Amino acid sequence: MAYKDKNKRNEYHRMWRKKNPEKWKAIRDKNEQSEKRKEYRKKWWNENPKAKMIKERFKESHPEIQKKYNTEWREKNPERAKSKYEKYYNSIKGVINRLKKADKKRFKINNTNISYDLITKLDLIYKKCAYCGGDFKPRFEYDHINPFKPFSKTNIIKVCSKCNQSKNNSNLMEWMKWKEYKITEDIEKIYTLAYK
Repeated sequence: MAYKDKNKRNEYHRMWRKKNPEKWKAIRDKNEQSEKRKEYRKKWWNENPKAKMIKERFKESHPEIQKKYNTEWREKNPERAKSKYEKYYNSIKGVINRLKKADKKRFKINNTNISYDLITKLDLIYKKCAYCGGDFKPRFEYDHINPFKPFSKTNIIKVCSKCNQSKNNSNLMEWMKWKEYKITEDIEKIYTLAYK
């Protein structure tokens, strides 16, 4: 009999589940295997903030299992792993982490003044290499203007990889004269701030 009262209806269902555990298990198993349920679970795990918290908690409490899972997943899905890595590598978060690691290794420091806003600003300002004025071929990189100081607001510039590798630890002005590049007012201003 259908109950109009919600509480009575819930109580009836609770009692029915207790009396018929095998039937209830069969219903649940059938439901879990349905395409609609699978789709719902997949969506829940991908979009729900609670699911994100559960995943993060699991990663923190089981680092060995997570590491093993990641390794197996990369071996099974090399193309997806590569595209995921490239996407991260070129993202602002990936760039910031790479620059922080480079400074930590080079200058033995943990904190650098590299922020999301700084990288976004550089990406907006420099559409071409700041040194040679050419396109970012084969790719762009971020360079220390003063190679003996860590990255900061006044000591970072977006350049092509060829210029960055060629300049290496050279003084910017001397290197630009040697390469016969045009020294603009912006470069002079940036150079002055970096060598303060």
